[in-house]
Amino acid sequence: MVIGLIFILIGALFLISIIAPEFSINFSYIFPLILIAASLYYIIKGRKFTLANTIVLYLGIWFLLDELNIIRGEFSNAFFPLILIIIGIFIIIESLKVKKVFKRKDDNLKNYYGIFSGLEERVTDSSFKGANVYSIFGGVDLDLRNLESKGDITINAYSIFGGTSIFVNDNLNVKLNSFALFGGNENKTLSSDKKKSNTLTINGISIFGGTEIK
Repeated sequence: MVIGLIFILIGALFLISIIAPEFSINFSYIFPLILIAASLYYIIKGRKFTLANTIVLYLGIWFLLDELNIIRGEFSNAFFPLILIIIGIFIIIESLKVKKVFKRKDDNLKNYYGIFSGLEERVTDSSFKGANVYSIFGGVDLDLRNLESKGDITINAYSIFGGTSIFVNDNLNVKLNSFALFGGNENKTLSSDKKKSNTLTINGISIFGGTEIK
C-alpha cells in the first residue's frame, strides 16, 4: 500500500510539473527519498533489518547526501567499500545464528552431494535419522514421500549456486530454520499439525541458491 502511494505521489508531482511549469520540482531528490521511505517501511513492518532493506536504506541515504553535496573528496570513493562492510557484517551475524541452530547431537547423518551435477535420491529406510545435503553448482532431489519414519529427522541443506528439493509426506511436522544470502528457502508443505508424532527439521543455508520443501 505504501509503495503504491509513493508511485501515486511521484506521478502527481510529474503531472504538476507539466501542468504548471513554474512549479519547480527537483526530481533528483525524489529517488533517494523513495529508497529511504521504502526501506524504512519494510524495516518497520518486519521489525528487523535484513541485508536487502539495509542496502536499500544505505543507497537512499548515500544518493541523498550526494545530491546535497555533503559527500566530497576522498569520501566519495567509499561507496563500494561500505557496501562490502555491510554485507560482511550480515554474514558474520547470520553465521553466528546458524552455528547455534545447526548444532546437532546426531553426527551419524548420511551425505548427499550434487556438486556440478544432479542427484535424485529416494529414501525408504525407516531407520533414516537425517542427512547433510550439498547442492553446489548443482542440485539434489531428496524424496521422503515413501518414508515411514520411527523418529525425528534432521536435514542440513547447503545450497550454494545450486538448488535442493525435499519432498515429504503428510505424516511429518516440518520445521524450517533458514539462512539465505542472495537466495531463498521455502516451505511449501501444509501447516504443521501437532498431532503428528515425528518432526522433520530442515536447516537450510542458501547462498545464490535455494532450498524448497514440497
